Amino acid sequence: MARERRLLDEYLPVFDVVERHRIDVPCPPQRVWDTFERTDFATSATIRWLFRLRGMAARDGLPRPLTLATLERWRFATLERRPPSHLVMGLVGRFWTPTGGLLRIDRAAFDVPRPGYARAAWSFELEPLGDGCRLATETRVATEDERTRRAFRRYWRLVGPFSALIRRRMLHRVRREATGAAAGRVVSDL
Repeated sequence: MARERRLLDEYLPVFDVVERHRIDVPCPPQRVWDTFERTDFATSATIRWLFRLRGMAARDGLPRPLTLATLERWRFATLERRPPSHLVMGLVGRFWTPTGGLLRIDRAAFDVPRPGYARAAWSFELEPLGDGCRLATETRVATEDERTRRAFRRYWRLVGPFSALIRRRMLHRVRREATGAAAGRVVSDL
């Protein structure tokens, strides 16, 4: 059976590692998209702690709010945005180094091969599901040469589980915000 082609395939069809997560949300896709666009992920103590552990907070300070727009200031480039269903962001760097070696890129620069660097593409997709929707995220990372691949894989063995935890917490945060907003409640996350 052939794998379903995803928007992410247009940006990083060949990759070294992949991480996928999804959550069902009992709200209309537009509400979930709007929530996703404005959610402050720094309200999650887990996400704050993991960003600090990675050194992002120490280097740049942990901005408040920590939204998708904030991530763009942290050198994540929006590669494609199709509201209310798809977002693909890209990042180029030497993630395994203490500073991360992040480059400032745009859509065109994302595709430029850079030996010694890794490219990460991160997608969010909303799919209608009955009366609600499914919010899914997928992260792919590709390296350009064998030396970089080895360095990245050593790093990923250590960091990969924490990266997965951040993404799962983000999905849960959006779900809580969307369902809390539906019920007229303020939601807080520890």
